[in-house]
Amino acid sequence: MSKEEIQLDRIQPEVAKEEAHLRWVIESLTKKRNQDISLQGDLANYLVEYRKQIIEEHKFDEDQPLDAFDQEMFAKEARYSAVLTRLREYQELLDVPYFGKITYQGVEGIDPELDECYIGKYSFVDQQTFDRIIVDWRAPIASLFYHGALGEASFQAPLGTIRVDIKNRRQFLISGGLLEGMFDSEREVRDEILQHVLSSPASEKLKDIIMTIQQEQDEIIRLPWQGTAVVNGVAGSGKTTIALHRVAWLLYNHREDLEGNVLILGPNNIFMEYISQVLPSLGETGVRQNTVQDFMMEWLDIPSQLFLPQEDLYEALAEGDEELKQDLEWKRSEDWLQKMDDYANQLNYDLYPFRSYTFLGEELMSRQEMEKALLEDFARIPLIKRGERLKRILVQRMRMVRNKELKQINRRYKTMAKRIEAGEILTEETAQSRMDEIRALIGKVLAFRDEIRPLGKGSPEELYQRINTLRILTPEDLAPMLYLKLRIAGIRLPYKVRHLVVDEAQDLSLNTFRVLREMTRCNNATVVGDINQRLVLYAGPSFLDLSSVFPAVRTFHLEKSYRSTDEIVHYANQFLPAGRAHSLREGAPVAFLHPLDSKELKEALIRTHQELKADGIQTIAILTRDGEAAQKVHDLLGADLPHKFIRGENGVYSAHTLLLSALLAKGLEFDAVLLVDSAPQKTTPDLMKYIMATRALHRLTVFDFEGPL
Repeated sequence: MSKEEIQLDRIQPEVAKEEAHLRWVIESLTKKRNQDISLQGDLANYLVEYRKQIIEEHKFDEDQPLDAFDQEMFAKEARYSAVLTRLREYQELLDVPYFGKITYQGVEGIDPELDECYIGKYSFVDQQTFDRIIVDWRAPIASLFYHGALGEASFQAPLGTIRVDIKNRRQFLISGGLLEGMFDSEREVRDEILQHVLSSPASEKLKDIIMTIQQEQDEIIRLPWQGTAVVNGVAGSGKTTIALHRVAWLLYNHREDLEGNVLILGPNNIFMEYISQVLPSLGETGVRQNTVQDFMMEWLDIPSQLFLPQEDLYEALAEGDEELKQDLEWKRSEDWLQKMDDYANQLNYDLYPFRSYTFLGEELMSRQEMEKALLEDFARIPLIKRGERLKRILVQRMRMVRNKELKQINRRYKTMAKRIEAGEILTEETAQSRMDEIRALIGKVLAFRDEIRPLGKGSPEELYQRINTLRILTPEDLAPMLYLKLRIAGIRLPYKVRHLVVDEAQDLSLNTFRVLREMTRCNNATVVGDINQRLVLYAGPSFLDLSSVFPAVRTFHLEKSYRSTDEIVHYANQFLPAGRAHSLREGAPVAFLHPLDSKELKEALIRTHQELKADGIQTIAILTRDGEAAQKVHDLLGADLPHKFIRGENGVYSAHTLLLSALLAKGLEFDAVLLVDSAPQKTTPDLMKYIMATRALHRLTVFDFEGPL
């Protein structure tokens, strides 16, 4: 949107005032940046010279460690790191210092003077007066900008609730440090701003939305960090961006509690790559991110190749494998975890059978003592660790008996030595007897160690396989297998998790959440998904029933799509079983093509792709129902339509034209989608088609093709 297209809708003196203020802010930022560049240079020179001095002082003193803690060096390095961070922030602020302003007045005894607050991505404070020039969007007072209307409002400050009267909300479009547009709005982010952002092309990676956060989104972002927020939102409602901006908000406001203690889990590596730049763009780095499956596989001693790939699993279910579906529903149920509990309890008796242990004729442990130790004395620790402790006790007691026997052997040897001193001549047989006895003792020790070797052993993965109801392992076996491992072996993460974020949660079972909660020992979470984007309609509870897993659950439903046009959303709605999304903007009609054979399909895809590129469309996805169809389309197109074919969950996301299945496209968005439905279903609901259609922001072309690819 050009400056000419965005009319400055205020009287000219107001525009001139804001332009003058912007110039002053840019000048202040430039001055502070230049000061920090000079400071960075001074600190860098100091650190280099200081290290040279330390090395020089210690080069002849090998006993003095070079890595000894140095408080002064630590402080200088911390300051240097802080200066680098601020310089990166200044660079962004010089382009877009702020995007909004609120004018407000205190009420109920608060200073009645009008005050102004400019909202930006990062804060900027006058170093002399300590006045706030720019307020970070995550600061408590910034919530007023995202409040729904003018008039009385409040925000939570460290000293408590502050009530104010919002007199005006102003939004800015700034680029390159120049004011391109400004609007005063009485309610949420004004349509002109929102439409400008929503209509822009998709980028290679998901972007932040701090400029256009809506009130319903902001209320979720700013929820207290303790407790669980569950967000069920239609495709394009901003679920992922809400979750990521919530992480940024949590770290800004609760850094002491949460820094290094937040874990984000998503559906696959393509998705994780797609969202990878949101938090760094908001100034937050170092947050642990992983896929649910990879995170769970880290704690299992079993090759991932033994598990049926997700795509093969969904294809088998789509083809009507009822036996497989029933087995998966059984493993997703709470009854299956109860079976794991029952199995773990039975292993208390079966894994290490109760018996007595003797060594050299002495009883080291009776059967009754072993039973009591495993079932009562050590009952608070996992079974395998109980076995390990029992083994240590037996080894300790065996050593006592061994040492006593060794003393007796040595005592006999000393007697022989005295006899030799007295002049007695020992036969060769007598002289050799000590060595034989010691060898025999060592052999008995080794035999005893072999006897107790099974204690503390046992593979939870192999034990699970004994009761697995299918010959194969599927991703639905991960949660119960880990649950069994937690029960009999225990799992301790090498880091704390104080807030858990799970995206695309609609396909996860409650058992998965139960295991995640037990593994992380975390009661606070942000869980987002779309119940209408489930790939399989399993019976039983969904992520909307997490109150049975986490305490203090609050559930939110979002029905506005900020991604797709009204035409695309209207088309996609027909494939839903219930509920309807609605969009905020209009666009091009959905196009339908009906190629008769693979040759016509190829020609239509190439032609449509060329037309979209000619129209300036940047990111395009060719989507199919499954991986097999995607492979066939890839073979059909060859090099005649340049594209990147993503075959599996570990593919690397990139911009321009992608070819992938609906499963791998979960959570992604593209300027245009070419939906190839090689076996179009005529019945509803058709959630796979809903997922494919709602990946499109601006243009959707549906290729209904019933012939063989």
